[in-house]
Amino acid sequence: MLARDSSVHRSIFGALLVVVAIWPAPAFELSDHVLEREIADRLRVSRSLGTRDIDVTVTEARAVLSGTVPTLLVAWEAEQLAGRVAGLIEVTNQLVVSSRGRSDSAIRRELGEVFRRSVRLSEDELTLDVEQGRVSLRGRVKNASTRLVARDSAAGVAGVLQVDDGLETPPADDETIQATLEKLLGPRSHHQLRASVHVTVQEGVVTLLGEALRLFDRSRAERIALGVNGVREIVNAIDVVRRSPSVDVVYP
Repeated sequence: MLARDSSVHRSIFGALLVVVAIWPAPAFELSDHVLEREIADRLRVSRSLGTRDIDVTVTEARAVLSGTVPTLLVAWEAEQLAGRVAGLIEVTNQLVVSSRGRSDSAIRRELGEVFRRSVRLSEDELTLDVEQGRVSLRGRVKNASTRLVARDSAAGVAGVLQVDDGLETPPADDETIQATLEKLLGPRSHHQLRASVHVTVQEGVVTLLGEALRLFDRSRAERIALGVNGVREIVNAIDVVRRSPSVDVVYP
C-alpha cells in the first residue's frame, strides 16, 4: 500500500512539474512612480552621476531624462543606468551637454591629445573631423574592440555633442561573425545578458532579434556586436518585454 501511495505521489508531483514548466512567465508591471523612484535612486547613489542635475519622469513605462551634464559620455552613462531598471520599455535622453558651444578647434586639439595618450588608439591610423561639436571617426582599427574605446574617448571630451563611427575593422566572413556573436550573446556567455538573442548576418550587417528583460541588455548586446571584427552595421530588433523572456536565460 505504501509503495502504491508513493508512486501516486510521484505521478502527481511529475504532473505539477510539467504544468509549471509550460506555464507562461508571469507579467510584471511596476507603476510609473515605482520605476521613477528606482531610476532616481540609482542615479543618486552612482559615484559619477550622484551629484549631477538630472530629472527623471516616467509615463507608461517610458522614462525621460532631462537636465545638464558635463559631457556626452556622462549622458550615455545616465541612459545606461536608467536602462538597468527592469520594467522600462523606453528611455528618452534629453540631457544637455553643458560644455556645448566649445570651439571645434579646441575639441579637435583635445581629441588629438586624448587619442595620442591612449596606447590602443595611438597604434591605429584614425582621422578626426569636428563640425559644430559633431565628431566623425574614420580610418581602420586593428581590432574592432578599439572602436568602442575611440567612441567613448571622443564622447568624454568637453563640447562633443555627437559621435559618428565610420571606423573600419579587420574583415571576417558572415559565418565567422555569426559563430562569434552566438557565443558572446548566448546563455553561457560570461556577459550574462538578461535576454534571449538570435543573430543573423548578411554581408557584415548584423541583425539582432529576440527578447530582453531590460533596455540595458538590449543596448549591451549591440555594443558587444560592435566589438566583433567584420561587423559593418547593426540592426537591433530586440524587443524589451515586461516579463521574463520566453526562453532560458542567465540572470546575474
